[in-house]
Amino acid sequence: MGILESLRSKFGTDLSDVAALTRQLGEALGHVNRLDAAIAEVRDGLPLDMVRSIDAGAGSRNKLAKLQSERAGWAETADALRKEIDAARAAEDAAELGKAWDVAAELGAVVVKNANDVDALCGTLALAIEKMRDAVVAFEVSLPARARDYDSSLQRHGASFAFDAIRARLQNLVKIPKLREMAKEEITVALRVRPSKQESVPSTVATAAEASE
Repeated sequence: MGILESLRSKFGTDLSDVAALTRQLGEALGHVNRLDAAIAEVRDGLPLDMVRSIDAGAGSRNKLAKLQSERAGWAETADALRKEIDAARAAEDAAELGKAWDVAAELGAVVVKNANDVDALCGTLALAIEKMRDAVVAFEVSLPARARDYDSSLQRHGASFAFDAIRARLQNLVKIPKLREMAKEEITVALRVRPSKQESVPSTVATAAEASE
């Protein structure tokens, strides 16, 4: 059983690896500090024990050696725990980094999906612009007469106008170009030369009407 497995049986599974190891390190350092104090106390009394008797001196030396051995054991344990903490922290950092990359990959997939949606809309927009151009051509061909000031900018620059409208929306501009309004204005200009109903009556019909009067 490794150190972490032993700590799990001691502290439970609620703590992270780093937290459990750090808690155990604190206990190990507490033992080291306690033993340092005990060792200092024995060392201070060793000369007096040596003077008192050989047995007292031997007892103090044995006690000192035992304390130093125990301290060395806890110091080695603290060093081992520090290495385990470094390894556990590196593992946790790697896991968090992996999660961060997973999130980035998921968000990247969303970008690709949205880009695909834009591609589809671009195709739809291109088709709509082509239909509008064809409609303009059909309208112009159908005109019995052409106004001198009529010119269809939609037929020539419809795509640019559409992009301007998209750009205005992306920039949250107050005034957004409307191709519908442009079309209405152009059609109004083109139909301006249309004669009134009275002017459009054939001459033979008009003569008959005058004769009947």
